[in-house]
Amino acid sequence: MNDLDRAVELNDKACDFAEAGKLGEAIIWFQKAIDAYHLYPDAHMNLASCLDRAGQPDQAIGLYKKALACYAVLEEAHGSEFTGDDRDRKAMIHQEMGITYQRMGNNKMADEC
Repeated sequence: MNDLDRAVELNDKACDFAEAGKLGEAIIWFQKAIDAYHLYPDAHMNLASCLDRAGQPDQAIGLYKKALACYAVLEEAHGSEFTGDDRDRKAMIHQEMGITYQRMGNNKMADEC
């Protein structure tokens, strides 16, 4: 099993915890997924969502930005063949980040997302 496969496995386990409302456990497992493969954007995005739900919007914003940065690195390394199907996910990250900014009362940043 390579690092990405391991990260996907850990991310899936974290999603199970998040769906069950066990945010503390989910946060731990999403971080393990990131540790296994630091360029896995889904783990960053999911951890951001969990942290936002847990009342940590500032940390969530940073992780949404990291998820987008992962996509940028992967696009440069692999070209469009790697990220052709990921446009929707990137749009979802921008949308979630905008919603988080809006909840924080930062409408200017929300509009930029």
